Amino acid sequence: HGSIFGLQLKISTVRQYFCLAGARLLSAFDGYDPILMNEDEFIDIYTLILETGKSINNRKKLSKLLDQFHSYLMKEHHVAKVNSKDVFAKKASLTSVDANFINMDEYDDILTWLNSSELETYHESAPIAARLITIFGFKCGLRRNEVLKLRLIDILGTVDSTLLIRPHVGRSLKTFHSQRQIPLNWFFSDKEQSELNGWIQTRIEQEKNQPFSDYLFAIPEKNMPVLHEKFIIPVIHDAMHSVTGDQSSRFHNLRHSFGSW
Repeated sequence: HGSIFGLQLKISTVRQYFCLAGARLLSAFDGYDPILMNEDEFIDIYTLILETGKSINNRKKLSKLLDQFHSYLMKEHHVAKVNSKDVFAKKASLTSVDANFINMDEYDDILTWLNSSELETYHESAPIAARLITIFGFKCGLRRNEVLKLRLIDILGTVDSTLLIRPHVGRSLKTFHSQRQIPLNWFFSDKEQSELNGWIQTRIEQEKNQPFSDYLFAIPEKNMPVLHEKFIIPVIHDAMHSVTGDQSSRFHNLRHSFGSW
């Protein structure tokens, strides 16, 4: 295909591109089908690749190649679009991979923002769901698809609870090693665990009365078997933007912040 500009590339240039970005891309996309990926999943992978750059200059070169690679994917395979300015130009110039990390104070403020958001006008349980999804991202390092597709049976116990991340019909995982068991009492505060327990109990009662959905984050009264990311994630992004002042903050920043606190 040549370059993104339609120019024929020299063998030496192709070799240089592959040495710089090829191995990183192959490793990062292992287990993923780019055709099925959403914007945040692409951002997640590209950010991780850029963080392997040893210097600003190295990250800028990587950024340019990744931008061209994604332009090719969009043109030839019609994959999800990403914001080149935020993903490539901005992140390539970061002097620290911590630049987009969410700290504990910001995390608490995000939860407070969500509690007073307009989600409640849709359904009284929606703000609670948004808070819990944010908690799972920040406290357990879950990807948004992992959170949204959690099932009731994936959480064992109400005291010393264990969260099971495993593939099922409605959700695949990146690799076999993406399966994991997370002891929630190691990461959740008592208040967070109590909020989760309350949500689970409500969902169990809903399913007892009238079976509707296996998923943890469902709202039967709204005929929503699983909260759609286009409904809930933009609100979480709004909260992050409002609290941090960084309009490029996205859900994957919660996951990357896991372990920094």
